[in-house]
Amino acid sequence: MEPNQVDARVEPPYPPDYELKALHEIAAELGKKDWNFSENPCNNKSSWFTPPPAHGSQAINNSTVTCNCSFANGECHIVVMYVLLVLRI
Repeated sequence: MEPNQVDARVEPPYPPDYELKALHEIAAELGKKDWNFSENPCNNKSSWFTPPPAHGSQAINNSTVTCNCSFANGECHIVVMYVLLVLRI
């Protein structure tokens, strides 16, 4: 009999309000409508994280927000943001 394994993941805290406000402003300026502001941008899920492309292929789009959640007070801060927009004319 094998022991049961439980994958317990703790959701990181949201970044500060001023960083979320900045993301809203960036999205409005760029016309980005695919960011889901009801989700935590530090959770590496859904619209906040674009997985890397398969080996040998190029990314068509990249909208990745990376957070650092290792601050002593337990806060997460947005430290890197990639936004690649493909314009077709």
